[in-house]
Amino acid sequence: MVLRNAHDEIIFTACRQLFACDNGLDAELEACKEGLALALVRTTCPIQVELDCSEAVVMLQATEQNRSRHMTIVSELQGMLKVDREISVTLTSRTKNKVSHSLAAYRHCTPQTAVWLGGGIDEIVNLCKDGEPP
Repeated sequence: MVLRNAHDEIIFTACRQLFACDNGLDAELEACKEGLALALVRTTCPIQVELDCSEAVVMLQATEQNRSRHMTIVSELQGMLKVDREISVTLTSRTKNKVSHSLAAYRHCTPQTAVWLGGGIDEIVNLCKDGEPP
């Protein structure tokens, strides 16, 4: 996950290994939860969450109660989205999501939790400078 300000400058970059993750939707929801929690603590600015999983976006934007096996994390995320702050959840194209894919590839090569304040690995920093979505 990458938290950037309105000028696309990196506030922090983070990745971690997920031990109990069955599929891409699980990973997307877990990353969203951790990223949103960090963003709520690290900044008071409006937050735009960009996900490349349409199913996750639909779940988070739904007004009816989620009854899937993901209902616990979806409920937690929906609660986080209701704080007194401007937060939007949008869908971004997977082909335009090079930053997240680079972080995932890094995590596969280096199975550890990593957080970089004000930057990240060179590839991520360069992609962010080029205006890539997170």
